[in-house]
Amino acid sequence: GISVCAELQKIRPQVKLIVITAYRRAEIMSCAKEIGVLKIINKPIALDRLLSAISEAGEKAAKDLSLI
Repeated sequence: GISVCAELQKIRPQVKLIVITAYRRAEIMSCAKEIGVLKIINKPIALDRLLSAISEAGEKAAKDLSLI
């Protein structure tokens, strides 16, 4: 999971990543933030948190595009 996110950020740094995980370990959370994960959502998934994360990712992506 996290290693895939790290590779994706290298290839496409403009991609906004949302990670859904069952793990709540602090080292995983801090590693995800270090590599640029926008949001980490713990299972079980709360639909409102997922929709909010998707909306935030879309807004950040649109803002990034407007800066180009």
